[in-house]
Amino acid sequence: MGLNEFLKSAFALTIGLLMSPFMVLHMIYMFVQSRGKVSWKKYDMPDCLRDPAYGTHHFVHLEDVRLHYVAAGDEDKPLMLLVHGLPEFWFSWRYQIKEFKKYYRVVAIDQRGYSESGAPSGVSSYNLRELAKDIKQLVPALGYKSCVLVGHDWGGAVAWTVAGLHPEVVDKLIIMNCPPPQAYVRYLVTHLSQIAMCWFQFFFTVPVLPELYCCFKDRWFWKTVSPANHLAFAVRRYRRKNWKLTSLPSQHSAASLAPSTTSGQCHAPHSHLRRR
Repeated sequence: MGLNEFLKSAFALTIGLLMSPFMVLHMIYMFVQSRGKVSWKKYDMPDCLRDPAYGTHHFVHLEDVRLHYVAAGDEDKPLMLLVHGLPEFWFSWRYQIKEFKKYYRVVAIDQRGYSESGAPSGVSSYNLRELAKDIKQLVPALGYKSCVLVGHDWGGAVAWTVAGLHPEVVDKLIIMNCPPPQAYVRYLVTHLSQIAMCWFQFFFTVPVLPELYCCFKDRWFWKTVSPANHLAFAVRRYRRKNWKLTSLPSQHSAASLAPSTTSGQCHAPHSHLRRR
């Protein structure tokens, strides 16, 4: 670990440790509120996750991890590779898969540690260089030399890193909701408001405690941050205003929770942020 990386990790851990007493108090409050009930319910995979309209499911063995992915579109078309954010998985791209499979061979992956992909042990297995190496190895494993690389949120950080370290595998780069990592760090350390908005990123650098926190009340935290549940909340709010808005299918909301019932899905997001 270089000095620059060490300083960034130390800064993040310091902020996380300062937050920890408040998070412990919140855990105690939730424990009392739920009358001591700390559940970890297993959700069955809803049928929509196996809907052939989204493509076919595959696994690929890379150097040190097995990745799961969903592919759609003709194999003779250019490759579009979709990299999800935190705490999501391939299903986040379901609408994009249906649209872009007309023009590309679309592949939506589960990053290491998520859903059906392998979850290597050790925090060092989840740093950005390792995640970028997965993409570099995946492109030729799929039979291509390069791709249109699309990343959202934490997947955007991975995509930025791939473009910087392995530009030969990137034809075009599309990033959503993620600034370049170096620019983000420079902004973060000089703006307290941004630190406050990204509180969970710092908290997740603390050992053990985030895993316990996120398991309370049947993973309420992941339910809160799930994009599917954000949309479901918006639908309910707009309905109260008598706006016409199509309801989010209940299976789609359930799909966002099903992969998080594995121990890897619970641990991986914290490991990703601990070794960014």
